[in-house]
Amino acid sequence: MAKHEKKETITHTTYTCDVCGKNADGEWHLTEWTNSDITAEYWLPIDMCKKHAGLYQHMLFKSENPSQYMKERYDGFNEERKQNLITALKNFEEQI
Repeated sequence: MAKHEKKETITHTTYTCDVCGKNADGEWHLTEWTNSDITAEYWLPIDMCKKHAGLYQHMLFKSENPSQYMKERYDGFNEERKQNLITALKNFEEQI
């Protein structure tokens, strides 16, 4: 290698669906408005593929208490809630 040549290391990060392990290419968000003001913004609480992001939306619609599975934009989502959501999504997927 000549003196002026440099080796360059490129790091590529791949995100995988926390439910199935496939590429996490899913998207979902919800914005709540009250009297022309944004009162809450929600995003996917875990990494999901397109399939599981769609199931997540459907599960929230069917749930009696959807807020237990939702993460407001700037709030945390602890490991216990994450595991509960993954279990709920897998169970929901089996039922449909």
